[in-house]
Amino acid sequence: MDLVQMNCRVGWWLSTVCLLWAAGMIFATTGCNRASTDDDLAHSSTPGSEATESAAQANDETERAADGEAAEARADSGPKDKYPVPDGTPSELLDFINRLAERVPEGSTPEEINADQIALMIASCKAAERIEKSDADPSLKIVAVESRIETMRALTVLGKPDALTEFRQYGENLSQSENSDYSQLGRLAKLQADVDAFLLYPTTELGEIVLRSFDITLEKESLDSTVLRVLTSEIRKVESFRQLEMASEMAQRTGKAFASADDAQIRDQAQTMFERSRLNDLKDHLFAAMSGDATGLESLQQAVQGLLGDPHPSSNALKAILDAAEQTEFGGFRDTSNDLYDKIRDVVSKTDGEHSEITERLKMAETRRSLIGKSIPVIGKTFDGEIFDWENIKDHIVLVTFWSTYAGPSIREIPTLLSLYEEFHPKGFDIVSVNLDTEPDELKRFLDQTPLPWPVIVTDGNASEKFDNANAKGYGVRMIPFSALIGRDGKIVDIHVYGDAIKERLQELIGTEADNDKEATPADTTPPADTTPPADTTPPDDQSDDSSQPDKSDATTEDGDQAAATIDETLNPYLASADLSAAQLADYLLNMEEKPRVIQLRAGFRAAVVDAADRILNDSSEERYRLIAIENKLQYLHRDACLGDNDAQHQLMAFARSLAGDERPRIHDRVALYNLEERVLTAIDGPVEGIQETATAAEEFFEGLGDKSTEDHLRLASATVDLLNRLEDGTVRNEHFDRLGNLLLKSSDKQVSRYGRRLSGSSEASSPSSQLVGQPLQFSGTTIDGIAFNWENVTGKVVLLDFWATWCGPCRAAMPELRDLYERHHEAGLELVGLNMDADEESLAEFLEENSLPWIHLAGEDASKVADQCHIRAYPTLILIDREGKVTAVSHRVADIAGKLDDVLKHQPQQ
Repeated sequence: MDLVQMNCRVGWWLSTVCLLWAAGMIFATTGCNRASTDDDLAHSSTPGSEATESAAQANDETERAADGEAAEARADSGPKDKYPVPDGTPSELLDFINRLAERVPEGSTPEEINADQIALMIASCKAAERIEKSDADPSLKIVAVESRIETMRALTVLGKPDALTEFRQYGENLSQSENSDYSQLGRLAKLQADVDAFLLYPTTELGEIVLRSFDITLEKESLDSTVLRVLTSEIRKVESFRQLEMASEMAQRTGKAFASADDAQIRDQAQTMFERSRLNDLKDHLFAAMSGDATGLESLQQAVQGLLGDPHPSSNALKAILDAAEQTEFGGFRDTSNDLYDKIRDVVSKTDGEHSEITERLKMAETRRSLIGKSIPVIGKTFDGEIFDWENIKDHIVLVTFWSTYAGPSIREIPTLLSLYEEFHPKGFDIVSVNLDTEPDELKRFLDQTPLPWPVIVTDGNASEKFDNANAKGYGVRMIPFSALIGRDGKIVDIHVYGDAIKERLQELIGTEADNDKEATPADTTPPADTTPPADTTPPDDQSDDSSQPDKSDATTEDGDQAAATIDETLNPYLASADLSAAQLADYLLNMEEKPRVIQLRAGFRAAVVDAADRILNDSSEERYRLIAIENKLQYLHRDACLGDNDAQHQLMAFARSLAGDERPRIHDRVALYNLEERVLTAIDGPVEGIQETATAAEEFFEGLGDKSTEDHLRLASATVDLLNRLEDGTVRNEHFDRLGNLLLKSSDKQVSRYGRRLSGSSEASSPSSQLVGQPLQFSGTTIDGIAFNWENVTGKVVLLDFWATWCGPCRAAMPELRDLYERHHEAGLELVGLNMDADEESLAEFLEENSLPWIHLAGEDASKVADQCHIRAYPTLILIDREGKVTAVSHRVADIAGKLDDVLKHQPQQ
């Protein structure tokens, strides 16, 4: 009666269910059924309501009485007829269920495949129901019940109407059975249905229903391994949906209930789950504290005290508290961080060397805590090979900053440092940057492009790791960027200062000198109070537009490129456990590949993959594991680079360059693609003379691919088109379009082939779109919101059409400019209509969910018809239509259209 294990009866169905649950996509396709399902559940057993309890009882009795005929009637409708259930013995029916489970769903579209999968499951449910009603052996009936439970739950995920209500009712009916096996299965199934409903609608009422089902389960079931696995599975599912408060409450109740279990192993497992809930609480309080919650610091201290109150706090608990100490330190809450460091030290000092990693981190923290007031000169050689002499900047105010070319926050800080250096250097301010790159070529490439006017101290050539550096050890650096501000007396006056905070501190120091006839006075070294987050040192959140401050969510630690060093990474649910072996990390990476796209695009996913890959590459010499790590790191860095993430692009190229000369075909081909992409992207802003040569290189690359180009190559294709759009000679440009388009047409990938059809001369719309200028243009269709769009809706307005795709880099790059154009001119009569050319509607939905675009959108067949009508061959294409309904300009760049738009609005003012 194990409800967790996947067996041959449900096979790939359960795999699908697990993936969809992990993605947070449950009921994503149920549509209008959601409201009725919510009402059914909310009114069936809400605590505290006699009326609803009576209604629920009446409904239960009615359902039980009519269960046979009603269930048969439901099973007899819909897509189940595609797989009729044969007559036969219970054993033959079970064989039929097994054959259905082994069958791969059919269909040429996701919708058809989903419908076929539902049909298979409905047939399986009906067959299982016949076995239940037969006089079969009791053990065979139990198998049928288990199969039916799993299949009914899978149907709720796949979007079968009323599936959740039916699943919950089936569990309720089973729980009333006199057969103890059936009743246990029923109670556990009902609990699972209640959890499903809560995750769909996380309301207080449904949360109470879940907890009541939990209590009933803990009260009535024997506390064995089967029940614990089911409860653990539900808790982890709730955690994956970031409902940490609910998960914590469920885990605490489980831990307390199983504390008295006879089996010691079960007790230990339950205790681990209990601790997990408390660590989630700690993360919640830490997040609140770092977000400025007035009670967050106090709650954090209480959570820490609870964990340390155990006779022997676990290593996981100590590491979590140490993470919190580092977070509060880097965030400016030094009183809190000092207190946490002291508490951890007290515990660790009594453990006789059991926690060597924690001890080492505590030593580094102690080094940082003692920095203020000390003189610690930087030593070593500059990038030019000269011995750095600290005496050359004696009596100066100095900012010592630790950085690397692979850390995005470090790079984003440089423009601010250059500005500060220009302003304050004449007044006696200097910067000394300690670079922690272990690959000199990377630093050389960066400095060739961005020369720095101050000394750059490089890592000793014997260093094997980025933090294996005498200067880093002297300053206790564990994360970059890290900075220390030094007064004219050579003593450190502040640490963890970034962005505007540096300027404020410099103004304080220089202003104080002026007030005292230019005699340096010691800076105020009093740590900031722990009442509110100090605005000058707190790293910006993800929504900040202040690029001058480093983004600590991307900060790099000594444990890995993107380890859990800050609040965002501390809460990253995707990071692999710290104790995994190389083989386990490889399995983890392979499992991550199976996650649905909606999960893979979530914040923290790429960082977790890169972290796991780097751990394999740093620690394992096993070739098969290293290959998995390399391919996954390249894949996810490239994916995010394609989505416009500049930091991902920089990391991608740095990693690709480190793989130069790798002759393994899969690695060699990917590196070649990324190098060519970078060449094309660079050429877009380069001299016009080199455009055709670079475009030809891209065309030859696609010619070599034949039909093997995939969506991974769309970025190169769209960037090449963007490059060709710079050519003024339309004939030459269209010749390149024809060649590139015909090459892409060969692809077996639908998206690539579709793009090729647009570009090639074989397109139905072979005439250049520029011929539209001066011509009237109208069209109609249905927006992505299901609203009819007719040209009459925009009559008398200026209309800008944007033909674009989510996979098109130039299209995404143009979005901020389009938004600015829309916001500035909408009230003056500008309407913007986006015509999305994605073949994958899911990609469009995800993009619009993450990027609110407040204008009209058409997609799919409607957008494709307009593209044919307008002879669109490349994305983005922008078409400006004046108030008279005539095309006045066609371009591929927003800047070109903006000038035309100003002219139209000026000469055709809104009436």
